[in-house]
Amino acid sequence: MRFRIKLITVDEDGSERMHSVAELDRDSTLRLETTGLTLAEGKQILKHLQEVVVEEQVEGCVAQHRHCAICSKPLSTKGHHQIKLQTVFGNLQIRSPRLRCCPCSEGDRTKSFSPLAQVLTERSTPERLYLETLFASLLFPTGRRPNCLRSCCPRTSN
Repeated sequence: MRFRIKLITVDEDGSERMHSVAELDRDSTLRLETTGLTLAEGKQILKHLQEVVVEEQVEGCVAQHRHCAICSKPLSTKGHHQIKLQTVFGNLQIRSPRLRCCPCSEGDRTKSFSPLAQVLTERSTPERLYLETLFASLLFPTGRRPNCLRSCCPRTSN
């Protein structure tokens, strides 16, 4: 038996994009050890689902900033950098474009900007900080802050 997990992104205009998240193979004979998902499979599915959702959100955010707010001309890309973001489901490396400011906005002091850096001002999501604080307070009341989420969240490299 094969299971395919797909994610469909539906834009505000109704257009859809399908993303393949995972495929699972199971023997048709029901056994205790193959019933449902394993922890590793669940982590991998969540990791890939998170990557797809964030990628779509990033594309939407950048698209909103691709044109000058004053004259509507398209803004050119100066380069890219990586933004590291810690979430409940693991650490992400987000490719963040740096856009050149339009000549019509000469009053600004900067010549380029990163729309994602303006939106993602912190490097950990509030939910991640809450869970780390909660786990640390329950397990280590002396104030040591280990990475307790490693045992239950997808593993990612820093």
